[in-house]
Amino acid sequence: MLKSFWHRRAANKSLNATVEEKRLNQSFTIKRVRVLLDGSLEIPEAFFTRLSKALGIAPVNVHIFVFSPRSAIEKQYEHFFDIEEVTYFGNFQGELALMCAKEVDLQIHFFSRKSRYMSWIASTAKNKLSVGFSGADQRINDLVFDFDPKETDTFLTELVKYLTILEKL
Repeated sequence: MLKSFWHRRAANKSLNATVEEKRLNQSFTIKRVRVLLDGSLEIPEAFFTRLSKALGIAPVNVHIFVFSPRSAIEKQYEHFFDIEEVTYFGNFQGELALMCAKEVDLQIHFFSRKSRYMSWIASTAKNKLSVGFSGADQRINDLVFDFDPKETDTFLTELVKYLTILEKL
């Protein structure tokens, strides 16, 4: 009960923090991508290989962090959210802290529901540009798509279209 209070307080503080205006200069290109994935969507890992190809980067530069019970899709992905990596007072530690501290060029929030932990981690993880879906907390996304995240072909088409418009591909 008390732990939940501290986690809610830390998450709200992170989400309500003044969002810096992101300035993408002309030299900005996408080299590293982080995906925060809701494992219940059951997006196959092969999609992320297609994503890397569409972005013109090596698949090794796309890091996927899954919010799901490990047993469901453990064979496909390496990195999973573990509540034990959030301290009593809401500090991140272990793999979660390392992931959040590492800045990426593009962070994709592959979830369309409001979740305290997914939104909290998304707002804490360092990124230059973030994209996501309309069902999630809108404070965490720079670019919002209004369709189901399971529509992976549509997502890929729209992402490439918008990044091309922004001249970042």
